[in-house]
Amino acid sequence: MNLEKDYMESEKPLVSLIVVSYNEINHIPNSLSALMGQSYPAYEVIVYDNGSTDGTPEYVLAHYPQVKLIKSSENLGFGGANNAAAQIAHGKYLAFLNCDASVSPNWLEPIVELMEGDNNIGCVGAELMCSENPEIILSRGTGIHLSGISYARDRGKRACPGEPIDVGGISGGAFLINREFFLKLGGFESLFFLYYEDTDLAIRIHLCGKRCVVVPGARVYHNCESRFGVRKIFFLERNRYLSLFTLMNPSMLLIMMPSMIIFELISWGYCLLRSRDALDNKVKSWRSIYEHRYWIKSRRCKYGAQKVPIGDLLQVFTPQLCIDYVDPNKILVLVARLIGYLTAAPVFILFRLFGGHRKKVV
Repeated sequence: MNLEKDYMESEKPLVSLIVVSYNEINHIPNSLSALMGQSYPAYEVIVYDNGSTDGTPEYVLAHYPQVKLIKSSENLGFGGANNAAAQIAHGKYLAFLNCDASVSPNWLEPIVELMEGDNNIGCVGAELMCSENPEIILSRGTGIHLSGISYARDRGKRACPGEPIDVGGISGGAFLINREFFLKLGGFESLFFLYYEDTDLAIRIHLCGKRCVVVPGARVYHNCESRFGVRKIFFLERNRYLSLFTLMNPSMLLIMMPSMIIFELISWGYCLLRSRDALDNKVKSWRSIYEHRYWIKSRRCKYGAQKVPIGDLLQVFTPQLCIDYVDPNKILVLVARLIGYLTAAPVFILFRLFGGHRKKVV
């Protein structure tokens, strides 16, 4: 396949498809095979390998010579690796894909078409489906609770056709963004290493006055198994607070504070009951936040001081919350959802009564 020739002969904008791998020898064959079988004609594939030791880069070289492979001597994490790949990409658009995801043949056309037709859209996400049950939704973007906790929207629902959906955030597993805009934003926050980079990026997109949209029918398949190890607690908790403390202005943080405090207490209780390791990771997350206090101050100067109306900030968030990925216990999930709604809903009700009506983002 001569990608440069295909691009020159196509009227479609070039899309750089970026896949980050780290010991993904069991997943990379299906992922790249699906990408090479898609119907969109103008694309390049970049695989950024984060120092794999299982033969992943050797497999890519041997079986997919048309792929641009970048081998790193160290693991830069999700954000750092994607940022490095974006720097050498040639496409007008960047499409970020998880290495263990598999695209449907016609997933990219409607996403690119939507981006080309609306300058107010900052990024477009695919509809993530369960590979085990292809009609069940894994995620239609992410919802962001007023506490800053993000979750997969419509998880577990049966897919049906629909119009593009405005969402609070997009899943880093499969989405499209203009390359120049991505670089202008500063890319993903590489300090996070793992988790919450996509939510942080989505909030920054909203701060620029742009929309985040998901296209039903633009399907990408992903394993639906929920894995919530104790190490994940460190990254999720630390990165959520690092993001909110630097992106939200003081007035918005004050509005979010009741929800943040309630779920901080719940988080401590969950870690205390789960295991010593979980508690240790919770403690480490706050220790790391303190260690990055000067970084927080520096990043706030860039983002947190922006004069964005409270109404515009509030529409990014929602009183809805679903944390079934954390614990399969349905009673605990229901209790968390109820608490999340009761702590956040009054803010949205009061704003609608006294602050005016704005377009709903979910």
